[in-house]
Amino acid sequence: MRGAYPEKQPGSKRDFLIAPYVRGKGGVLVPELPRRGPCGGDGRCCRIRRHGWRRRSTGPGFPLLIVRCRVHSRSFTLYPPGHVPYGRGRLGPSSAEVGKPFEQRWLGTLFAASLMAAAGQPAWSRVAGGEPGWCTQRRQIQRAGEWLGLAAPQRQAEQVALELGEELAAHRRACQEYAQPGFRRRSRAVESLLKRLDSRSNPLRRLLRAGKVAGACGSAWHCGEEGQLVPVFPALERVGP
Repeated sequence: MRGAYPEKQPGSKRDFLIAPYVRGKGGVLVPELPRRGPCGGDGRCCRIRRHGWRRRSTGPGFPLLIVRCRVHSRSFTLYPPGHVPYGRGRLGPSSAEVGKPFEQRWLGTLFAASLMAAAGQPAWSRVAGGEPGWCTQRRQIQRAGEWLGLAAPQRQAEQVALELGEELAAHRRACQEYAQPGFRRRSRAVESLLKRLDSRSNPLRRLLRAGKVAGACGSAWHCGEEGQLVPVFPALERVGP
């Protein structure tokens, strides 16, 4: 949609809002409308209005609502929980999948390519039909490593580890394995971190915070009760172990 977003700075990641979608009139999925945007730091009160719908060929599989602050001339897409900007699938498992085995919960996410390779399944280019193909799998493994800070400079990698709730020594070992040649070794490094993350509280929230530190995504806000915004990465706050 032309003019829906302000121009991004080079290398920056767009901030986004997270809101649950529920069925409204006619069965259309609609989200809770936030009462304000995350753009009111200048003391001026935001005025949020519906701006339009964004159709997606990938990701959630249904149109997403765009809201616009008339005061600050900024627009935001409302993503359902588990989804992020430019994501072709979910970032992490949904709350409805609690209790399912690890592989079932994570295979539908950004980390699916890594988990399939770590399990010894053939590279996608060698699967009958060749779709979606090796280039796609390689990109997704690289994206997973980026999100988990496995190829980041040391100080940044340590910050990502803290947000994941990971021990620095264990994260450093995963970084070393990820740096070795071979897509299966890189995938096993991703899998090792995910399995430990899966046993901790709020894995999806931890991933959002780690992605922010790693530069894989922008800042996120949850749209809570009565349209109140709750930052995923507030200043001076850290998720507990």
